[in-house]
Amino acid sequence: MLKIDSIQQPILSLVRAVTAAILLLISVAAVAEIRLLSTEEPPTNFTYAGNFTGTTTEMVREIRKRLGWSAKVEVYPWSRAYQIALNAPDVLVFTVGKTAEREQAGFTFIGPVSTRKHGVFSRIDQAVSDFDAMKDSQEPVAVMRGDWRAKYLAGEGFSVLDMNNHAQGFRMLMNGRINYWLSSDLEAPMTARSLGYRMADIKMVKLIRESGSYMAFSPGTNPELIQKWRGAFKELQHTDFFDQQRTLWSNILDAQIEYRPEAGYIVRY
Repeated sequence: MLKIDSIQQPILSLVRAVTAAILLLISVAAVAEIRLLSTEEPPTNFTYAGNFTGTTTEMVREIRKRLGWSAKVEVYPWSRAYQIALNAPDVLVFTVGKTAEREQAGFTFIGPVSTRKHGVFSRIDQAVSDFDAMKDSQEPVAVMRGDWRAKYLAGEGFSVLDMNNHAQGFRMLMNGRINYWLSSDLEAPMTARSLGYRMADIKMVKLIRESGSYMAFSPGTNPELIQKWRGAFKELQHTDFFDQQRTLWSNILDAQIEYRPEAGYIVRY
């Protein structure tokens, strides 16, 4: 028996080592397949000083670093990023509004990462007595293509004009080509500032909704990947990361930004 055991022991050790190596390769392969998709939507995800950054982007990068993952952020127009995520598993797309349609499609939401007051803006000198009355005139509102807010306005009977990004719509607003632009109290300040304007140059004429925005995993994503990401996000909330980021983004946006775990980043008035 001793002789047999002395032969079997090295074999068992070899089997264990090979099994561990195979499991490690499978794990690495699974992680390597994760994709990170985003779009230009300041200040959560946008190009600033030559780099793609933002309140959510830096959050995503920190979580990725803590997990030891290496996937790079891919930037597309929103409608394309959303369609990729809708039709492929193991994709994280950000920053995303949570809607019944997206929940039914099978997206898994992590967050919220921010809470915004979504609404329609006009120039400060634009006379607007009753925005809802504009529904009858069908005067268009500039919106970002594929945005849930655009679908909401269209569903309410308003005319919408699709744009590739918020900046395009804001330029048209300030150039007088349109009178209404769809955005939020978190996006609008950075968009205005990046184009040489201030929030004092525009005003919100219709509040649509105050709601959270999220990071979202695509339908069919490996549950283990989601669990790891959610765990790392919760751990991050117990560090000083958000205190540092809050100060950074308050200075960049020239606004009072707060972070609350139950709401994410918010603008304080």
